[in-house]
Amino acid sequence: MNKKSLKTIGILLFKWVLTILIFSGSFVYAMFQGGFVSWFLFYGLALVFLSSCFIPLLSVLGLRAERTLSSTEVEAGDTIEVVIKLSKPRLIPFFYYELIDYVPNSILTEKSSAMIFFSFDKEIAFTYQAKPSKRGVYAFDQTVIYANDLFGLFWVKRTVNVSTNLLVYPPYHFIENTENLYAFSKLAKRLNKGNDDHSISGTRQYAPGDRLTRIDWKRSANLNGLLTKEFETEENDELSVIHFTPANRSNHMDHWYEKSVEDVASLCATLIQKKAQLSLYVYNNKWTHVHVDEHSWMRALRVFALAQPVGNKQDQLPIVQEENKGVFIVVTAYVTEQYLDLLKHFVQRKMDVYAVVARDLSTDELKELRQLGVTYFGQIQSNSDRGYSNHA
Repeated sequence: MNKKSLKTIGILLFKWVLTILIFSGSFVYAMFQGGFVSWFLFYGLALVFLSSCFIPLLSVLGLRAERTLSSTEVEAGDTIEVVIKLSKPRLIPFFYYELIDYVPNSILTEKSSAMIFFSFDKEIAFTYQAKPSKRGVYAFDQTVIYANDLFGLFWVKRTVNVSTNLLVYPPYHFIENTENLYAFSKLAKRLNKGNDDHSISGTRQYAPGDRLTRIDWKRSANLNGLLTKEFETEENDELSVIHFTPANRSNHMDHWYEKSVEDVASLCATLIQKKAQLSLYVYNNKWTHVHVDEHSWMRALRVFALAQPVGNKQDQLPIVQEENKGVFIVVTAYVTEQYLDLLKHFVQRKMDVYAVVARDLSTDELKELRQLGVTYFGQIQSNSDRGYSNHA
């Protein structure tokens, strides 16, 4: 036990000893003194004590709790407001409640507990602030309420299960050193081309999975169904971003993994700012493939929030469509044999491959990338501007 627990137990024991002494003294006084006043004093103390112990039992009846978050999807480091609302029958008495809301790990808060004193209000609210420090999905599960007696001698514990989920995505910014990336003509051509109407070769019936930005709304208005624009296809006309980091049991590698997730989010935000449309591959127990543009950015952030290191099995490599012969940007935390094998696989398929590594590369690792024919983008540098903020 720590000093705080021992101090609490000591105070409680002192209160009980003092209570016993008071009752014993009043009883002895009534026995020897006799008369109405002395016995009235004893029975009055007994009535107050019993009532004080009974009211906590009564005050938890019909007690409910509700938790509300100011936002259920936030960036790591942002502050949210948590509101706990207690509801009780209006005529149920109580002396005071001690409320404790259990906060998940990696969420920082100064105080998530409060003392709520007697009130005739049917609903009582308590508010505190919380700051998630790491990306991921967090579950607020339990709110514990202690109904106390008048003297702090007796309490009743009531645990209310209130499930509330919070999605925390990684922090991201616009990339500062973009000239290293956009200097390559094929990638710059892809970014500048976008969905220019001059490159439309025709239209076809809409199929599930087609991007909303490629729907021809004007022509579709004259028909019963939707039409999708078809563009002139060229070699190296696709842009794909893959986050690929094999699992590592070393704890000090966790920092570089989280840095790589921030890097890939910043990279995608910057490319979207340039009106690019991306094919994104991120691992979370299995490979997730999503098309990302300015309209589906929040979906991409949810994917980044759930990203996990890739297992060591060969079948856990990303499955990329064979017809996709475009530009591939492969982001990782550190260089491994699996990562080099994946780069080699793309190079052999005549793809333009760019490597982004969160950790500093050694001279030998840089040499290996050059021998593979992979362009090393370098470490991502973020400026002070906040990343893409269209939360559509």
